[in-house]
Amino acid sequence: LFAFLAYMGVSSGAGRVFNWFVNMTAIASLMAWFGISLTYLRFYEGLRAQGIDRSTLPYVNRLNPYAAWYALLICPIVCLVSVSLHLTFI
Repeated sequence: LFAFLAYMGVSSGAGRVFNWFVNMTAIASLMAWFGISLTYLRFYEGLRAQGIDRSTLPYVNRLNPYAAWYALLICPIVCLVSVSLHLTFI
């Protein structure tokens, strides 16, 4: 890996490759938040199915489950826009 990174530093396209790495990590983190939101929504539905009130949990946020739905919808949109903008500038 270090040899490839050293080769990347000598080439003229090092900035382009670095931007690819930055975009890949940003999209990976957005997909991680997508997974977290999906997991929370399934947890929330499980609580409702078992009749457990959320106010009995140690931490209660008044924005949930709406914040989870927002993240579930926005993360893929941001990823698609980011990829399409990146492909536009190649």
